[in-house]
Amino acid sequence: MTRQRRRRHARARISFVRVFARAAVGFTLAAILIWVAGEIVRSPAVDRAAAANNRWIEWERRLYGQMDEVDLQRIEQAAKARLAAQPLDHRAIRLVALVAASRGEMARAEGLMELAIERAPGDVDAHAWLFDQKFALGDIVSALPHLNAILRVQPQAVAQALPAIYAIAAADGGVAAIVSLLSADPPWRRALLAQLIRNAPDAGRTTLEIFQAMITAGLQPPNEEITPFLDRLVRDERYEEAFALWRRWRGRHETRRSRQYIFDGAFAVDPTGAPFEWQLARGAGFRTGFEAASGESDRALKLEFTGARVRFQHVNQLLMLPAGQYRLTGRFKTDDFATPRGLRWSVACAGQDGRTLAASDLLREADDWRSFNFSFERPPENCAAQWLTLAIAARIPSEFEISGRIWFDDLEIAETRQEALFD
Repeated sequence: MTRQRRRRHARARISFVRVFARAAVGFTLAAILIWVAGEIVRSPAVDRAAAANNRWIEWERRLYGQMDEVDLQRIEQAAKARLAAQPLDHRAIRLVALVAASRGEMARAEGLMELAIERAPGDVDAHAWLFDQKFALGDIVSALPHLNAILRVQPQAVAQALPAIYAIAAADGGVAAIVSLLSADPPWRRALLAQLIRNAPDAGRTTLEIFQAMITAGLQPPNEEITPFLDRLVRDERYEEAFALWRRWRGRHETRRSRQYIFDGAFAVDPTGAPFEWQLARGAGFRTGFEAASGESDRALKLEFTGARVRFQHVNQLLMLPAGQYRLTGRFKTDDFATPRGLRWSVACAGQDGRTLAASDLLREADDWRSFNFSFERPPENCAAQWLTLAIAARIPSEFEISGRIWFDDLEIAETRQEALFD
């Protein structure tokens, strides 16, 4: 492990312990309040308990710093007196452990912290201290159960645990250890992954490694966990990383010869909403879904409109076409479909460029299945990914009026260059 990485780990450990120590103190103070008839009522006994509790909190805080031997003996005696009266008091055991640690008696301190956890499995401070010690020794496998225990008690502290997660992931075998912990599906798993997606100081590299390792280990993350990360990669215009992760998640291993540039052009697979799949939005005045046309068994993309004015552009799929020339083909049919102009498919560069590469003719009326197609070229620069979109071709407000039903099926994109046959 490099010196720079060790310093980063040390900062993460210090932050981790302090955060959970403060959280535990707050919960302890809240416990001394007695509510009667909606008001706080204090008795002399409660005041004495509060004062004693505050003194113990102050002692524990000071033991995380430097103390002289006189003070250590005074705190140790008070803790042992408490244990004589209450042998199961985990806070007193923890205090004796911190005294031992202050004296450099780390093996004894560790044993006492383990004992405190035996007495109170939810002792967050003891788990945080043991996590710190185990991680300092590079024993990630032993450290992670303590992180798990902390987050089970305080799942709202997932955000504060992120520095520790990043430090673990940076260590040898750290990502595999995290994935092993996630494989048990702890109750804080989804919250942690959401935090990793939203708050990624390393531009999401750690999050990407974790998702890749989950898939490699056969731990298939559900759609609601991985799609937000794919969306983030797309927003950051990291299309190739998003596409590679999506393909692994979907189990797609294609060569160029077998590649289908449109995913599920037959509309047979229920959409997940992930990029590189059909994204069907909902809105007032229309309904989208995969349904068979009347009298048919195979599903198709069905759009149904109520007659309202709709700025429809709600069927999309992100593509990853290599530079080259292509033709998009498909079929459509309508039922009582009416709109001043019609719908059309288009292909546009994703990201800041946004230029439209080509669009179909206006698609408006077809009592039976009718084919359509259009050709386009994907330029070699500034167009790494492309959006395939179905939208209404309206220019003025009255042209947004649309009613009836329309189906689409058998959408396909194929290369048209002759040399592509021999790639």
